[in-house]
Amino acid sequence: PLRTALALTSMIFNLGRLVGPAIGGFAISLIKDNWGSALSQGTLPSDVPSHIGESFCFFLNSLSYFAAVIALHLMDFVLPVYERGKNAAHDFWEGLKTAWTFPPVRVVLLTLAMLGSTAITANTLTPAIARDILHGDSRFLGMLQSSLALGAILSAGYMASRATLKYFNYHFIVATLSCGTALMIYSYSSSLKLSCFAMFLMGLGQILLFSSTNTLIQLIAPHKYRDRFISFYAGILLGLVPLGCQFTGFLADHIGLREAVRVCGVCSFLVMIWYLFNRHHIRDHEYPATE
Repeated sequence: PLRTALALTSMIFNLGRLVGPAIGGFAISLIKDNWGSALSQGTLPSDVPSHIGESFCFFLNSLSYFAAVIALHLMDFVLPVYERGKNAAHDFWEGLKTAWTFPPVRVVLLTLAMLGSTAITANTLTPAIARDILHGDSRFLGMLQSSLALGAILSAGYMASRATLKYFNYHFIVATLSCGTALMIYSYSSSLKLSCFAMFLMGLGQILLFSSTNTLIQLIAPHKYRDRFISFYAGILLGLVPLGCQFTGFLADHIGLREAVRVCGVCSFLVMIWYLFNRHHIRDHEYPATE
């Protein structure tokens, strides 16, 4: 089914964003432990830099791009023929105007933008929280990120198993509620186990939001504008979210880590309230067949 294929595509894309840091945290810890043991036994020179674990992870990450290059080389497909537009600027504004005047797409993109620039950006504070609040090291960071990844995997599995778009509008309520609850727990927690549970909830909410947004846009968008709507979706994830991370970091510097996470949690609840007043645009829309 088309819907399942879209859900799986979104799952793979977003799981990579969440599982990658978890693997990195464990890799850093593993490499440092082995390197430390070798140093203590005198089998390695003592001037080995302390950041060797992080450096090796960057090296491994560079190798992973070869897999993408090989996969692209092996693809064999025919690109569809589109009607040539007037120019890039005209096509962009035409797509933006259409997205704004198409209520279901407008609501899901605004929900993603508001949650992505506030609640989801709290992830960027996880290393500082692991070090300064939980008083841990890269192992703690790896456990927190793994909890996030576990929630993401379960959420992605649920999305891939959905056989219908019925009740799809509830996904955004669950996503915002899950993120808000997770962040409030996270902001008050001083326990690794409780913090891991909060990150688990965060992973559930994030993938549910990302995958639902991507799936809805691709299924209900007019064919002529689908690629532009998806580019807006990608622009929010790759452009607006990093800008939100800068703001979250600014908050953490000026009001503290816990308070910054708490602000993100409150913003998530506010987004949920806004969505509740606008979800009828998604609930009442006539959805096409997805098989």
